[in-house]
Amino acid sequence: IGAGAAGGGQRVLVRARPFSAAGGASVDETLLVTVDFSRLHARTCTLDTRDHARGDFELWTPRAGASHRDAPRCVLGAEAAFWRRKPLAACAVGDAFAPARTRTRACECALADYECDEGFWRNDYGECVLDGPDARAPADCRDGSTYMGRSGYRRVPQSQCEGGSDLAAPVERVCGRAGGVQAHVVRPDAPIADLQFFRDAPHAVARTERGAVLVSLDEGGRWAPLDAAAGAPAEYAAVLLHPVFAERAFFVPRHGAVGLVSDDAARTTRLLRLPAAPAPALQPALRFHPEYPEWLLFMAQRGGSGSAQAEAFVSRDGGASWDSLVPHVGAAGCAFLRSERSKRFA
Repeated sequence: IGAGAAGGGQRVLVRARPFSAAGGASVDETLLVTVDFSRLHARTCTLDTRDHARGDFELWTPRAGASHRDAPRCVLGAEAAFWRRKPLAACAVGDAFAPARTRTRACECALADYECDEGFWRNDYGECVLDGPDARAPADCRDGSTYMGRSGYRRVPQSQCEGGSDLAAPVERVCGRAGGVQAHVVRPDAPIADLQFFRDAPHAVARTERGAVLVSLDEGGRWAPLDAAAGAPAEYAAVLLHPVFAERAFFVPRHGAVGLVSDDAARTTRLLRLPAAPAPALQPALRFHPEYPEWLLFMAQRGGSGSAQAEAFVSRDGGASWDSLVPHVGAAGCAFLRSERSKRFA
C-alpha cells in the first residue's frame, strides 16, 4: 500500500495478487488497484489565520495535562501551536499542510530552561548544587567570608524563553564550604576490624586490627584518634555500644585492667577500672543486661596470660564497682538469662 504526496493522501495505490478459483493467491499475476477518496469531499479545506470562525482550521496547543484548562507545554522555552482541521469540517486537507503549519511564542524562563553549570549536579529536588569545593572561588577567600559566585545554573543554548526567572544570576557563597558528593580517604595503619555508628549522633568509631581506635564526629568527614583519658591503654580488643544509652560506648582493652567509657558518643572518654584483664577466648568480654541498663558482666582472665581459665564479674552501677560472680567460667562464658519462676532476667 502506498500514497503519493501530490494528491494530499486521497489516492491510495494497492499492489495485490488475485485469488484463483481454488482459493489460493495467484503467483503469476499482479494487480495494481487505485482507491480514490477525493470524491468523498466536495471541497478543499481553507485556512483563515485572521478569523478562525470563517476557516476550516483551528489552533491547537499541546498541554501538560488532559484538560484544556491545563497550562500550555513549553519546550526549549517556546510554546508551539498547530493548525488542525476542525472536528466537524467536511473537507479535505489536501497537500497545503506539508509540512504542518505552526505558530510559536516565547515562554517565560523557568527551571526547565536551565542546565547545571560546570562543577554542579542536580539533586533529587531538581536543584543544581555545588559538587565539592568551588573551583572558581577567589584565591584569597578565607573560610567563613563570602563572595559573589556562580549560581550553579546556565541557560540551555537552544532555549527561546524570555523574562521569567534568571537562575543564572550570581549568588552569595561562603568561602571554604563545599557541597554535593564528596569523598574523603583515610588510610589507617592497619585494616579496619569493625566500624560502628551511634544511633542518635552523627558520630562513628572504627577499630583497626592492631587495636587502634579512630573517631569521626561528622559521619566520616574527618577522622581522628580516640580522645583517650590519661592512663588509657594503647590497644583495644573491642568497642561496644550500649544497647539502651544511645551515646554510651565501652572500649575494652586488649591487655591490662584499664579500659575507657564514653557518655557523649566518643567525643570524650573516662577511665573504666576493670577487675582484671579481659579473657581473650571469651569475646565479647563485656556483656549487657537486657532489662537493667547499669548491669554489666565481665569475663576476666584468671592467672597469667597463658592461662585458659576465666572468672565472671558483675557490676550493678555501670562499671564503677565489680563483684565476683562465677570463679570458674566454662568455654561459653556467662550471660544474663530469664528466670521462669520470676519471669525476669537474672
